[in-house]
Amino acid sequence: MRATRGRGLVGIVVATVLVLVAAPASATRSADSIGSIEPVTDGVTKNSVTVVFPVVDLSAASGAAGIQYISDEKDPLGIHTYVDAFNEAGGVNGRKIKPKIVKFNPLKPSEMRSLCKDWTTSGEVFAVLDTGKWHGDNQLCLTEEGHLPLISMWTTVTEWTDRGAPYLWWLGPDQADIMRNLVAWGVDQNYLTDSTKFAVVAGDRAGDQLAVDEYLLPALEEHGLEPTLVTTISANIDDPATAASQAKSVVSRLQSEGIEVVIPLLSIYPPLQSYLSFASAQDYKPRLLLSDYEQSVNAGLGLAESLYPALVSGQEGPTVYTLSNEDDDRPDGTITLAGVGYTPAAKACWETYQAQNPNRLKKFPFIESQGPTMRWCDAINVLKAAMENAGKKLNRRTFIEGLSELEDFPVALTEAITFGPKDFSGPSTFRVVAPTANVKTAEGNKCPPRRSAWDDTPGNPENPFHGSCWVLVEDFQPLQK
Repeated sequence: MRATRGRGLVGIVVATVLVLVAAPASATRSADSIGSIEPVTDGVTKNSVTVVFPVVDLSAASGAAGIQYISDEKDPLGIHTYVDAFNEAGGVNGRKIKPKIVKFNPLKPSEMRSLCKDWTTSGEVFAVLDTGKWHGDNQLCLTEEGHLPLISMWTTVTEWTDRGAPYLWWLGPDQADIMRNLVAWGVDQNYLTDSTKFAVVAGDRAGDQLAVDEYLLPALEEHGLEPTLVTTISANIDDPATAASQAKSVVSRLQSEGIEVVIPLLSIYPPLQSYLSFASAQDYKPRLLLSDYEQSVNAGLGLAESLYPALVSGQEGPTVYTLSNEDDDRPDGTITLAGVGYTPAAKACWETYQAQNPNRLKKFPFIESQGPTMRWCDAINVLKAAMENAGKKLNRRTFIEGLSELEDFPVALTEAITFGPKDFSGPSTFRVVAPTANVKTAEGNKCPPRRSAWDDTPGNPENPFHGSCWVLVEDFQPLQK
């Protein structure tokens, strides 16, 4: 039976950042073993550890790309919240975090590379923490070239962690695992069968083609399946006209081939938006197998609610994230019509936020369960755990050994993370959700009612209407890698 949980209106923010660059082509190499790491102490003193926190210069990026960032939460607040809490508790073994918050423009690769070279050669930085913006070759600049530990939410396929090993650690899912899991789930649901006409529509970046050729198609072949059509749409953010032209042609071809199921491996802008625009114009509504690839299942909520409800609302997809949990502290566990709130890890992050920001609680009583503040909480908690595992002799080798020892470590954005000496991507479970656009009446609302605490301010009557949400279809289960 399909149950419901609530929403978190932040997916569009992360997806927007991810489409700003094309993922580069890969070149694999043998990963260094953890035991071969030099015990470098750059950025470490008896009393402190210097950590870089890269944040997007929103004015520069938004102005260049014409993008609107819709989250009310700002990165610096999240960083200061959890760094201050870490430091006020005495740090780890007497070492407190010395934060370097650095703004950058993700549309300027040369600027990012210059910052990377500064961090990796100055001798002043111990590690870099990122919540999903430090992307592509820039990750390899830090890790493969600079041998600087990076904990990041931005992910692509396995080649990156192979090349960046053992310095590159992902809090998000390896996209190769996402491809294999998506196929296995689609087969289990009978969405992908040998009698179903299905197509793969991917971006034209090198990373997209790698995902299709090296992971998706082999996963399909293992199940005896072959797509009727494999095609691409331009992912060049500077050339939306080409994406629109190609999307029009792709939609026409899908219709003429009688395609019933589409696997979209598309960044939200411009290829996915272009595809949906022309599919909507043609009233073409195949089943979409959404996933964490380019966060399509995450961004699907905004697309279902405001732009393409007839095409996206009710579509299903697997996700490693806690999509469908409410952005508040209602009890977690039992699924009811009242919805389910923060996970225990997310609630702990929220409680720290409350303690550190008492003056903000009236205007912002809760933080987004998948938002920037919660992401910084996860990153800093993982940093803390690795430092604790490293012990008093903190250096790059002991820190990375400490990361490799994390098992079923509770975090806010996913159910948990598990690392290992050769396992650099944390999530190992997934749930299934469906972005759902609601009708504008409480009676017809498919999502759980709003929590009254949102509406108990003086002069503001209780409003039971929730808005749109991710409906929970199946709860967490092991990733099928």
